[in-house]
Amino acid sequence: MEPNGAWRFEITDLAAVRTAMGDDLLAAFCQCFVHADRLTALTDFGSMSGQRHGETSVAHARNLQTMFWLVAGTLRELGLAVRYLRSQLAKRQLLGNLGDAWQTVRQIEQWEDDPQRRDLRNKLGFHVDADVIRRGLHELVGTGGTVVVAAGDGQKVYRTHLPFGLDAAFRGLEIPESEVEPLIRSTADHQLVPKALYDLFTTVLGQSGVSHGEPRPL
Repeated sequence: MEPNGAWRFEITDLAAVRTAMGDDLLAAFCQCFVHADRLTALTDFGSMSGQRHGETSVAHARNLQTMFWLVAGTLRELGLAVRYLRSQLAKRQLLGNLGDAWQTVRQIEQWEDDPQRRDLRNKLGFHVDADVIRRGLHELVGTGGTVVVAAGDGQKVYRTHLPFGLDAAFRGLEIPESEVEPLIRSTADHQLVPKALYDLFTTVLGQSGVSHGEPRPL
């Protein structure tokens, strides 16, 4: 259990850990850690946005949209990393007794397995696909309604939003709105993954024969 205040979990002999776990398994964990930190940061940014701008502001709506699409992209990248981690754990015959932490972590693989989730990353999360935009524009023209190009809570640029592009991209993905909302809600469950990765790492350390202490307070 981590201390309530500032704390640190350290490796004092990395060479010994590398020998015990192997380069590939250790690298797989490091790859997952990078994406997990991005996931934590994006979630934190979303929380701070509401405190700064107000939950009903244009700026907060823009920030939440940005956070979600970047989270979707990050989850797909983390899903690939988790798949590689699973293969390395399997090679070392460590998959049989990893507990709840592993079950939490491996759920991320759905962001690689599910075509809809892959599209969120490939065509909007980390890239904005031109064909998707064109298809979305066609849909918007067909509705014949009003399109909001820009909006704001004030004149300062950080209080403004340019929703036209996102609306076109969203329609162009051809994912029904009834399916997008559950996807957005599902990302909240993945906030447990960074802690689960840490717990998994300490478990694998022990199963690899590396003794370690508890996190120490600073």
